[in-house]
Amino acid sequence: MLIRALVVLQIYIWQFTDGDLSGIAFIDTQIYIHTITTLKNLILIGDISKSISLLRLQEENKVLSLVSRVSF
Repeated sequence: MLIRALVVLQIYIWQFTDGDLSGIAFIDTQIYIHTITTLKNLILIGDISKSISLLRLQEENKVLSLVSRVSF
């Protein structure tokens, strides 16, 4: 089971396995996140300055990276 956590300008991904919680990835977003939605290994975030960002989690490499960002 994967757990996501938002702390001001950062997103953390945690994994809960056999009663143990361990951090597997994080990213500094440089934006204040307002909305977050996940679908498999993709994370869609909306911020308060009216932009949308798409992030991708690569579990095998423990990497959370920015794929694209669109500003309105």
